[in-house]
Amino acid sequence: MRKERTMGERYIYGGEIADVADASGVSGILIKTSSGFDFRIYNDDGSFNDYKLKHDDLSVTIAKDSLAS
Repeated sequence: MRKERTMGERYIYGGEIADVADASGVSGILIKTSSGFDFRIYNDDGSFNDYKLKHDDLSVTIAKDSLAS
C-alpha cells in the first residue's frame, strides 16, 4: 500500500531533513547542477520552482516530442 504524502511531512535523506510531497504524475525537466540533478517545474506565468531529487531508482520516460537522443 502506497502512503500518500502531503506537504509538511519531513523525512531524512542523506542526513538532511527534507519536506516531502508526492510527485507522482508531475511533469517537469531534469536540470544538471554541480551537486547532481534538480527537477524543474514551470508555472503558468513562466516562473519555475527547482526541487532536489532524492530517490534511489527513479524511472524516467522521455517524451516523444522532446527531440532527445
